[in-house]
Amino acid sequence: RCPKTYRGVIVAAFDDGFFKVEYDDGEVEDRVDPRWIKIDSAPHPPPGNRALREVRGGTSCEGRARGRSDAATSAGRTSKPSTKRPRANLAQQPAASPPAPVLQQQLRNDMAITIEQHGFVEAPTLFPAATCTKLRNLDRASAVEISNALQLTVTGPELRLVLDAAERSDVIRQAVLAVYGVEEYTVPKDSVKVLDVAPGNPPQIPHADDTCNREFFVIVQLNSGQAPTECVPYRSDVEYPFDPPLRAECSKCGRWCMLTDYAARRREHCAKDFNCEACGEVCGAPSCDDTQVEELFCDRLQSAFSELIDDPAALISKMRPCGPLDNRVGDGIVAMPTLVHRGPGTMSLAPGAAHRAVCFFTIRPKFRGERSALSGVGTYDANRQIHGAWLLWRLNDR
Repeated sequence: RCPKTYRGVIVAAFDDGFFKVEYDDGEVEDRVDPRWIKIDSAPHPPPGNRALREVRGGTSCEGRARGRSDAATSAGRTSKPSTKRPRANLAQQPAASPPAPVLQQQLRNDMAITIEQHGFVEAPTLFPAATCTKLRNLDRASAVEISNALQLTVTGPELRLVLDAAERSDVIRQAVLAVYGVEEYTVPKDSVKVLDVAPGNPPQIPHADDTCNREFFVIVQLNSGQAPTECVPYRSDVEYPFDPPLRAECSKCGRWCMLTDYAARRREHCAKDFNCEACGEVCGAPSCDDTQVEELFCDRLQSAFSELIDDPAALISKMRPCGPLDNRVGDGIVAMPTLVHRGPGTMSLAPGAAHRAVCFFTIRPKFRGERSALSGVGTYDANRQIHGAWLLWRLNDR
């Protein structure tokens, strides 16, 4: 472990996962490997958008230095360095591998009951063509810029069309039953957006929408033939942690168990007979204190999403089109929020070509009886994404 670190501020994030850092003495390093960065403790994480590409200025960081023969080259700046550190020599740092081109071997799944294995399911003709036309033609005057796209909140008659289409979908209903154990669901009205990407915009950085599976997200193509969302093969073998961590009392032994994604998303802890076995634990074992709960949460978080920071270039090389390449207007995907994905960008589109336009919304399961309370499970947060910078902040010193 290199003993010296240097302080600075992350000023930008690049599509291959590397960061631009401005050090406290004014020096700027354009490409810093995320493995050598540690985010300072802060009251709030770097803010996120649905199409985040840049980390807002002011995200403080500290990094281990590295370079030729393990000598220090800059990845950060100490607050009071005792001696002047060597200047960064990027030629001596391992060169970042350029993002590999996305192979046209798309990932496919047309069975809603297997959404937990694939992370998504295709929903052909989710919207009628007429609904897509109305959404495409919405006035963009109130749209806001979110990195590589304009985002417009859908209201009025067009919102009603989206809600009606979602309520009629057998694919959504079957997926909700498979993952949440209920057939009823709702579309939060404030989640319905149109994203419009003009030609010449780069892809998003890879990200997930949540640390756990509170709600689905849905993406519907508003034009035929446009590039589908890209994703990596879903990791169904890991335990996705709820943030903040949730605990519930065992009805048999009185022990407080840390809830698993499966138990929490299906509201099993709301049942009167909930017990340790529902979380894969043994009744009577000692309860975890707050420190142990946080450690277990961080272990699960790092295990689930480590590929976002361990080797971003390799992650990007694994990304594939999600669903058919020949998308028709109204085709959609229903996805787990823990699926690592990105919007493909529009770099290949000629100036003046039709914009890439999609409709985004979330699906919230609806429970009745003793499971009807949210019980601290929370809801989807549109202002947060699980990307490399957020992970560095949340894991902090780990």
